[in-house]
Amino acid sequence: MKKLFFISLFFISFILKAQNSENANFDISSETIKTKPLNIDELNKIDYSNILMQNQDALIGYIGENYQRFYIRFISIIKDKQTTNEYYVYGKSRVKNIICDFQGKIKITSAYEFDKTEWEMHYHEAFIDDNYLTIDNTEYVYGVVLAEYFLIEDDKQANSGIFHGFLKSYYYSENENFYFNDLNMRFDDNYCNNQFCGVWKSFSNGITKTCNWGICRIPNAKDLDIGAGEFSPSEKYYNSDWNSYYKAYFESDSAAIKQETTKWWE
Repeated sequence: MKKLFFISLFFISFILKAQNSENANFDISSETIKTKPLNIDELNKIDYSNILMQNQDALIGYIGENYQRFYIRFISIIKDKQTTNEYYVYGKSRVKNIICDFQGKIKITSAYEFDKTEWEMHYHEAFIDDNYLTIDNTEYVYGVVLAEYFLIEDDKQANSGIFHGFLKSYYYSENENFYFNDLNMRFDDNYCNNQFCGVWKSFSNGITKTCNWGICRIPNAKDLDIGAGEFSPSEKYYNSDWNSYYKAYFESDSAAIKQETTKWWE
């Protein structure tokens, strides 16, 4: 059994400074499609753990002002049976060749359904043209979940600290079953999901760094991401460990592909 380590959420809240303005909580008003909030009873019915574990091979992230490549892998996410909107998390993080174990919690704070009529108007043409999904015959519900996360690295490991921030995750549901929303991945140039936006704070020296990650795109990536149809790292940040990513996915370099597909968390 893996060794457990724990720091109370009270202590986490005490040692973390407030989020800066660019990493503030996600604002649902920025959505282009109208939403309606789910009530607390509906929210508690959701077991979101499987959705948070999906498509992790497409997770990309950065840490710090120089957009240093950041890797993360969730190994286990389990819903709390008592506090039903909270999830216990275990995984590993990596910066350069330094790997840390972490534990923590993800707390769902709200969830919203997209207006069905408006959603269909927004995506119907693309789905039908792609021959991918016939919305007219499928009673799907589409929505977004907002959450807060605290992830605590093992303080006995080198260069460890605490991650804190906010999460935006898109889902679709059918008959009260919730699924990871990848339905528009094939045609939406700006497709992204499971967007984590926050900070990391060092145990050893108290330094705080921006640390963001997500599936297919990274929130607040600014000039790191110069891609139009997909994420593409700017050449100015290749020295921050983005060179192998470019070589693997844009030049099909075999050595880079091997490096990118290594299961470093095992």
